Amino acid sequence: MLSVVVLGLDRSIRRTTGLLLRAVAVADTAYLVTCLLFQTIKTVLEVTDWLPTVVRSGWPYVEPYVWPVASIAQTCNVWLVVVLTADRYVAICRPLHAAQYRYSLAYVNTIFRLGFTAVYNLVASHSNIRSPPCLLILPSRISLARVTL
Repeated sequence: MLSVVVLGLDRSIRRTTGLLLRAVAVADTAYLVTCLLFQTIKTVLEVTDWLPTVVRSGWPYVEPYVWPVASIAQTCNVWLVVVLTADRYVAICRPLHAAQYRYSLAYVNTIFRLGFTAVYNLVASHSNIRSPPCLLILPSRISLARVTL
């Protein structure tokens, strides 16, 4: 979060570049915090018995919600780096066209990327949740086989 404060106070950076760099810093911080908590608790639960039983019994209910947050932060970070690269390309290789791209356009683009990655990762994480087993009738034999999806 220190990088967000430093980038907010630095007035020498263009407004669009500063906005995109702050957004990347926030996405990086969110990813690091969620992965640190997720991986640490998961590893301690699998390897040791150091955590109290409240955490042991509650972790399976929390885990499906923590991982999508980390996935959203990671995907958002990747797309923000792509947008930042395009912004730097326009500023360096096409300096006369750089004035057309305003702060509001970068702001809307950042919000759009965050919304898109949130919807994408929520749908993707929802599809990874195991569905209940179903029964399948095989045509060669009339028998029931248990199939999990």
